[in-house]
Amino acid sequence: MPDGALPPPLLVLARRLVAPGRGLLDLSDVDGALSSRLLVADVLPSLAAKQSVRRWVLSTPGLPRTVAAAILDAAAFDGHQDGTSPAFTAGAQRILPGFAVRPTVERILADRLRGCRARGALFARCRAPGPGAARGTARVAASSALMCQAAGLVPVIEVVTTDPGDEAPNTAPDAAVAALVVTVQELKLAGVDPRSVVLASDLPACFIGPAPGDLTGSAALASAALAVAVPREIAGVVLDLTTVAPSLDGQPPAALHLSGLRRGTWCAGPSILAEALCTWAGNEDRVPAAQAVLAGRLAVLRAAERVGGCPAVREGG
Repeated sequence: MPDGALPPPLLVLARRLVAPGRGLLDLSDVDGALSSRLLVADVLPSLAAKQSVRRWVLSTPGLPRTVAAAILDAAAFDGHQDGTSPAFTAGAQRILPGFAVRPTVERILADRLRGCRARGALFARCRAPGPGAARGTARVAASSALMCQAAGLVPVIEVVTTDPGDEAPNTAPDAAVAALVVTVQELKLAGVDPRSVVLASDLPACFIGPAPGDLTGSAALASAALAVAVPREIAGVVLDLTTVAPSLDGQPPAALHLSGLRRGTWCAGPSILAEALCTWAGNEDRVPAAQAVLAGRLAVLRAAERVGGCPAVREGG
């Protein structure tokens, strides 16, 4: 895509996604994370149940104070025109709605991207087929980013070296840095305009590891590595909180200082909803109580950010 070809709204949206002070809330079920949380709460993970959860989560009072954007599934945009979809709820809260997608046959992916954009999606989180810095994986990610921009969506490209199912994250920072570098190279080769590209990385988890010591020092190393691996042309970086420091479960969050990055925010997965989902337990009469529990959890994230950066909290378990 030639320089200057992107419409200004796409550039503005990319900057809004990574603006400091608020983060992304992942309510998608691409990897079954939301379904797993529903099962723990004794709720059958039907499409109707997942849509219901997304609606009451996104209508939680005060949510926009903490959440800038919500990652949904493509199905969450069904009914957008008549105001019944979770995506419509997000928009009503002035939360940017996007969706998660896995690369598939190019024609099918392009159709899906255009369809969701027509129903209100503003960005797409594209997850490459496997972890690591493999050139083929990065090439698939770059192709997905190009199709996103062509469809009028901001691409959020996941560049991960840890497996979300692992108890302990991969603690090799070099692998995470190499994955970012290779992905950026492939984005350039594919002709993707970097100004509206957001990269999602698990790099902080690689520095902190399963037994964190000096969190501030580890975060400083992660910040320095991100500053080197991610060129200034890239709109920003989203840091996945779901793989950071398992031993921090139940403890007050520590601040993950990213002052050297200045273009980063965080993404919290469905596990942040654990307590709220158990409070709700499929009973619509308990939605206000569940929203109150979620509001308290989000207040913890806001407090951590005031300390000095993205909160290094573990969401797994």
